[in-house]
Amino acid sequence: MLELRTYTYAEMSALFKTRDTQGIKRRLDRYGIEYTVEGRRESARFKIERIPNPFKVFCIIDLHFAPQTDFEKLLYFFYYLFNDDEFL
Repeated sequence: MLELRTYTYAEMSALFKTRDTQGIKRRLDRYGIEYTVEGRRESARFKIERIPNPFKVFCIIDLHFAPQTDFEKLLYFFYYLFNDDEFL
């Protein structure tokens, strides 16, 4: 799970499965994550400052859902799946 802290280039590269700093930046931008970068290439440090939609980021990174998923519907699905006994 992505947290509000500073990550090294190696950690972000492993998390997003890319070796390109621009690729990491594009994914962070696409997910709406606010961040700052210090350094270049392998010495880069990414400071995650704000995650406006943590459920979406969690589903994409940890649960491996496609970024095109309607996360509002998925949120309702999980809510009823875990809280309503007659839903199944």
